[in-house]
Amino acid sequence: PPATSSAWSLAKRSARPSKAEATPEPPAPLVRDILDAPDDDAPRIVLAAWLLEHGDPRGEFIQLQCALGMRGLSGVRYAKAEPHDAPLPDNHVELQKRESELYLKHVKGWLASFAILKGTWRRGFLDSVIADASWFEKDDGLLERHPVRLLHAYGLWRDSFATLETRALGTVRRFELSGKTLTAKTAKHLTGPNLAAITELSLEDATLGPEGARLIASESHLRNVRTLSLRRSELYDGGFEALADSSVFDGVEELALSGFDITDAGLRALAASKRLPKLRSVTVQRFDSHLDKFTNEGIVALRSRFAHATALDSKARPIEI
Repeated sequence: PPATSSAWSLAKRSARPSKAEATPEPPAPLVRDILDAPDDDAPRIVLAAWLLEHGDPRGEFIQLQCALGMRGLSGVRYAKAEPHDAPLPDNHVELQKRESELYLKHVKGWLASFAILKGTWRRGFLDSVIADASWFEKDDGLLERHPVRLLHAYGLWRDSFATLETRALGTVRRFELSGKTLTAKTAKHLTGPNLAAITELSLEDATLGPEGARLIASESHLRNVRTLSLRRSELYDGGFEALADSSVFDGVEELALSGFDITDAGLRALAASKRLPKLRSVTVQRFDSHLDKFTNEGIVALRSRFAHATALDSKARPIEI
């Protein structure tokens, strides 16, 4: 994969770091400072200096990615960090070339102890990860060592959900879960306090049904969610009624929907809701114009209530109504 500061890297589970790469574990307080302030470069630079002092090339990698981020080359701009402890080349090409060299040489070793499928590196640490059931079966310490903001889980077995309920999610604020094993029975495992800090939630390609929707909308700790996506989740009218009466999603500002389960009655229930006070944007995407059950009438009802109600075709193009 390309070795940019936001590149996806494939985790080779069989890989092991070489003896040359083995270094002492950094002091826990230095790592904790990063987890406590994931948007701040300064704690990362302090840890980078410690790693360099102990011969760990990841210290230089952290420095380089932070430097690239400060120059707007990582795709995201962050708060300005303290001066680097080691001199860095001013030329952007040299920065990126050296970053690429370190990434290609060491990334397998850096990922060897983690059971994830893919990861995005930003400012020297894993920022986004994709994991399947294997990761939930193994407590690999990932979230205690990296300030991961996005966790995408798919292909979970039914037994994996019980583990998910007990897993501390650290700095994760965006949680995406997809798969048919997300049902009314397994949805109960999404109601625990470990998801209380999530601000962006995506539940897709699921079979939640009205009961699963009710559990999440009324009995969960998801009160900080601001962006909610329920695409192809088989809510049906009862599920939309549960959303409309939600005591949990009062803070939701954006809602995305799609699937054969959407009807005009369900959309009217949302429009008539006496809750959802902050919801402004509702996007409803058609799945198949011949099979979809909602019509323009449902979209018009949404627009009578919400400032931005949009209908999209199957290719995500706006539909004029």
